[in-house]
Amino acid sequence: MRRKRYWGIRTKIILYTVLCVVAVGLASSLYLYQYMQRIISDKITQIDDLNAGTIAARLNDCLSQAHTLQTYCGNSGRVIDALNQIPGTPRATAAALKAQNAINVYLRTSSIDSYINRLVVFNEDGIYVSAVTAYEGGLRDLSNLLCSEQFQAWKQGGQSGSWRLSPSLTPHRADCLALFSPVYGYASNQLGYIYIELSCNIVTDVLAPYNDLNLFFVQTAAADRLTTARAAPLVDALSPQAAQGDEFEYAGVTYSLQNHPLHTGGLVLSSCVNQTQLQAANHDILFSAVTVILMIVLIAIFVLILLTHYITTPIRRITEKINRITMNDYSFDPELEKPRSEMGEIGARLNELGLGFQQLLSETIALHDERAKIEMDLLQSQVNPHFLYNTLNSVQWMAVVQKNIGIEKMVKSLVNLLRNISKGVSDKITLTEELALLDDYVSIQSIRYMGAFEYHCQVPEALQRYQIIKFTLQPLVENAIFHGVAPKASLGVITVDAFEEADFLVLTITDNGMGMTAEQAAAVLQSRDGANKSSMTGIGLGNVNRRLKLAYGKGAGLTIDSTPGEYTRVSVRIGKEINAPGEG
Repeated sequence: MRRKRYWGIRTKIILYTVLCVVAVGLASSLYLYQYMQRIISDKITQIDDLNAGTIAARLNDCLSQAHTLQTYCGNSGRVIDALNQIPGTPRATAAALKAQNAINVYLRTSSIDSYINRLVVFNEDGIYVSAVTAYEGGLRDLSNLLCSEQFQAWKQGGQSGSWRLSPSLTPHRADCLALFSPVYGYASNQLGYIYIELSCNIVTDVLAPYNDLNLFFVQTAAADRLTTARAAPLVDALSPQAAQGDEFEYAGVTYSLQNHPLHTGGLVLSSCVNQTQLQAANHDILFSAVTVILMIVLIAIFVLILLTHYITTPIRRITEKINRITMNDYSFDPELEKPRSEMGEIGARLNELGLGFQQLLSETIALHDERAKIEMDLLQSQVNPHFLYNTLNSVQWMAVVQKNIGIEKMVKSLVNLLRNISKGVSDKITLTEELALLDDYVSIQSIRYMGAFEYHCQVPEALQRYQIIKFTLQPLVENAIFHGVAPKASLGVITVDAFEEADFLVLTITDNGMGMTAEQAAAVLQSRDGANKSSMTGIGLGNVNRRLKLAYGKGAGLTIDSTPGEYTRVSVRIGKEINAPGEG
């Protein structure tokens, strides 16, 4: 019988993937050939817009600071007072000095002060106040300013707030950006003017770092242009009527003009995008794209051959392992972990899963056996609590009849403690009830140790309304008796105190017993062992610490401060809780 021939999954993956890559590659090449120029042009435009946005933001910031400086000076009370004075009077001179000090402060606190040639406050009545700049001033400054073409043109033009490129009124200075603005008094009456003169470097310094890509220049409302020395020949050759999107040639290179209006002073930021360089790069990019596509096809074929080899065999082994697990065979298979890839990691996890299942089953069986043994032990050691209470009550009444007050008090305390222990030690009770249980315990221990220690409770009554986990303090006092004051030959003193700290209640148990080292204190808090067999509840300090952290969260628990041979202070830090009315 002839065996049926078919293409395996490996052959199909390679064939279909190669066909898809070739088809996508050819389509991509055609698409790139037709639309590359438009795509690259859009990218160049985006880059130009990004650079222009950065330049515009910096220019807007610089020019806005100049407007802000004018506003501060115009609104200054000292400037307004100086413009209200009669020229030539001593009072006018004093007011002018105060105004000069004020505008000097505004100028020095501005980040563009190095670009300001002049900052002047003046009026046509003869008041003239100038900030201290590199220009020292002259006797005819006011008359020159009032007669200047810039001032007259500004007044005739409706006192607009646009920047103008004009000859500097400062001697030996190049053309500058000038701006006039009126100053109004408290009654909204015009008192004078402010003149600020900026060096053109405030614009060219911003443009210079960006002229390596495209050439930028700034145009004023009067069609004056500011640019760097590198871009100056091209800008001079540009027609004044050139508009947004127009193309022009310079030195055999085609440029397109892009305009970006600024937010202040009627200025426009323009860029000249090199279209010739853009078109020349299209063919190189297209060739590179086709080459990359061909390389991708070849690499894809090679990778697919390796990939299918490293995938199919591990997948088969993983499937066999899963089938064995379903049949309760959890044995370790080293072949699954041989591939040095994700498949090997999956195989290793499957082996761990099988071994984990096997260990879990063993532990479950052991826990079941241990639980059965514990239940049997509990049944064998169980004592009827009512029988124990009735017997102790009988002993108490016998002590009352025989007028043995010590035995009566001790039995009463023991009954109270046993009754509360039988109800569980995880409930929350008031601090008043916890201290009452602690009094019963201390009463029993005082008789046992025949007055070897004194016990003082100094907890304020106002704090005894807060809730606390039952039998939190008893193990701490028990530890203070057994390990603190009992081994010491002298009289011991145990003090319980409490205070509030933010959202926490802090209780302290202090004894003057043996003390301990810092290492011993840390070991006590970290211990997971219960108390010794002489303990009443069997709860050790380590267990108390963990129980408080679980119940009250971060920040709660025990801390121990101790000095060997002197004292030990255990602090209990718990969250403040008050039992709501009607709750148990």
